[in-house]
Amino acid sequence: MNDTTRRMYNKMVKDFAVTVDDEEVLAWNQGTKNDLLDLITCSPWLLAPKGDPYGGKFDMLAMDVAARSQPMLVFAHHRSVVEAAARVAELSGARAGFVHGGNKAQGGQIIKDFKAGRLDVLVGSLELLAEGLTFTEADTVIFVEKSFKNYRNEQAWQRVHRMGQTRAVTIKDYVTPASVDAKKRKRLATKADRSQRVMTAAEFKALL
Repeated sequence: MNDTTRRMYNKMVKDFAVTVDDEEVLAWNQGTKNDLLDLITCSPWLLAPKGDPYGGKFDMLAMDVAARSQPMLVFAHHRSVVEAAARVAELSGARAGFVHGGNKAQGGQIIKDFKAGRLDVLVGSLELLAEGLTFTEADTVIFVEKSFKNYRNEQAWQRVHRMGQTRAVTIKDYVTPASVDAKKRKRLATKADRSQRVMTAAEFKALL
């Protein structure tokens, strides 16, 4: 995070908890607190999307897409991140398409276009592309975001590392240091999938 993003993040963390009668309580509802902190650690642009996506992980993605030599598979969790990542790939000179739950009807054709070489970068939601598909056309997998379910993350990169793959596979996981994003990775490394399904307010606050 740059200085501006860090200030935004710190303000968000400060606003996350409020004191009522000398007792600290959470100020946001369960869904909002996760989404906003996830989004800002990805890119501050996502909180006020105007113009083309930039900043944070999108800058790293732009460099990786520009340097690619083979088709690339990119994974994210939020639909807004999936769409923004596809736009970043296009701005970096790649033919890109995206697939998430909101465009399932067109998803089949987009996947066919990628496998046929008509697209250079396929960006997809972890929930939609993590299972049952083979993408040996690509040799690089980038996680802009990760799922809290370890098995889903593993299934995602295995879409490329399948029988028929003839090249070495590169897997990149974008992590924002000194933030909830980095601490979530530590939690993923130490907790079982079942324990990820429910997180108490106190557990989430410990990640801030």
